[in-house]
Amino acid sequence: MLELRRLDQLTDHGDIDDSSDLSERLDEQHTTIKPVLTFLEKKNLVFLCTIYFIHAIPLTFSWYTMPIILRQQLSYSAVGTFLISQYPYSWKALWSPLVDGLHHPLIGRRKTWIVPSFVIGGAVLFWLAFTQDSLVMEVANGSSLAMAWIVLPWLIIMFVCSNIRIALDSWSINLLSPPNVHWASSITNVGETSAGLISCNLFLGVTSLNSPIQEDGKTEPASTFLFFGASATVFIATAILLMIGNRESDKGQKRQSIRKVYNIIWEILKLRHVWTLMLVHVASMVGFITNDTITILELVKNHFSDLDLAILATAGLPFAIAGSFLVANAMQTRHPLHVWRRMFPWRLILAFISQLTILFVARYPNSRFRWLVILIPFCLSQLYGVAMWVAFVAFHAQVSDPQFGGVYMSVLATTLNIRYDTLQFLSTKAIGMADDMTGSTSLIDGYQIVNATTVVLAVPIYWFFLRPATLYLQTIDASAWRIRSQEPADGVAYEMVGNVLDDEHQS
Repeated sequence: MLELRRLDQLTDHGDIDDSSDLSERLDEQHTTIKPVLTFLEKKNLVFLCTIYFIHAIPLTFSWYTMPIILRQQLSYSAVGTFLISQYPYSWKALWSPLVDGLHHPLIGRRKTWIVPSFVIGGAVLFWLAFTQDSLVMEVANGSSLAMAWIVLPWLIIMFVCSNIRIALDSWSINLLSPPNVHWASSITNVGETSAGLISCNLFLGVTSLNSPIQEDGKTEPASTFLFFGASATVFIATAILLMIGNRESDKGQKRQSIRKVYNIIWEILKLRHVWTLMLVHVASMVGFITNDTITILELVKNHFSDLDLAILATAGLPFAIAGSFLVANAMQTRHPLHVWRRMFPWRLILAFISQLTILFVARYPNSRFRWLVILIPFCLSQLYGVAMWVAFVAFHAQVSDPQFGGVYMSVLATTLNIRYDTLQFLSTKAIGMADDMTGSTSLIDGYQIVNATTVVLAVPIYWFFLRPATLYLQTIDASAWRIRSQEPADGVAYEMVGNVLDDEHQS
């Protein structure tokens, strides 16, 4: 078993410049025989992918489509206000102990939360089907109260979807064997990407045919009635099918007291390397946040139609799925953090190139090459972005204590979500303020200023912190991530699973 080493012991001479050699040696140690998925595990992956897909339909609509709908009518600052609704999903670790610790034995440990969450989510989606279109128009006419009524139901949807996600994360660890647990992150991404195809690509493409241009040149918001109505129906139907389906198996799982489960979070947060990982999460997104979240909105500003955006998103979809599977395959012989480090510089370069493409589109709006200029960096950004996210989540699954999978995964994922929502909120507000200073018609606008600043800042952040920090995390033995608060019976069962993970890590 590898010993826990300090950062200054990474190399013989304490020189981090030689850390690439260390990375290669560590990856050689990690090389092992490729594990094989059993037939039961393949069935479990299909099941997980289906539920991830369904619960991600409103999520991806909120992440991708709602900002586009609002940006067609409103400023970046107003879009930033809507993004507040996404915070429950980011802070789901706060109540993950309740989801992991409370359940009805006749229903099942996970279905106790998944089924009611689908029912509540379906009811709220039905309400949005009849109200959201008129509320968006009221916001465009200056009603701040209407914005509050848009944010409130989306807060509820994000809350119930976070409950589903916590339960699924925990369930995935138990449905897959330790050598194959890394497939959970890829399946999660496939489900969410497929949901994005429905809620963004297909929605924008179909509704663009019936979205006339207003007198002021803005596109009239697309009707969401049919989409929300269908989504609500799927949510309710899924709840019914899960309820009448086979009873959930909870072998070896004991019901925990709420106090004890909350104590698990405290035990996780007492680990120094967990805080290092969280800092890596936050710092790693600085250089990409503007490109990932605002570039598509800049295309709206430069008169790309809903159909244009749908075509662009569809073109990027194969790259997103390919990134997920390519990384999953690479991680069978390479450490997830090694894969992540290799992709960071290229993704940063693409963020800067994307900024130049927006300049080109703004300067030459009628150029026959505008699609080619936009398409290549967009698709490659999708590939690298998804791949790096999958690598992070795979690392979470690798080090998480399987006895407390839902809580542990949620705690580690919390900073992934918080960093995204917070930096996106700050980015939109910063761009709005910069636009006020430079003028909305200027080529060098708020987007150009903020993106260039974040890309430049990311270079020293990566070299002096992210690279050595991830190398340090890569050397930590799997047993160092374990929670030491189990009762004797739980501890014995846990050590059996932990030994398997340790053996795989050492091999």
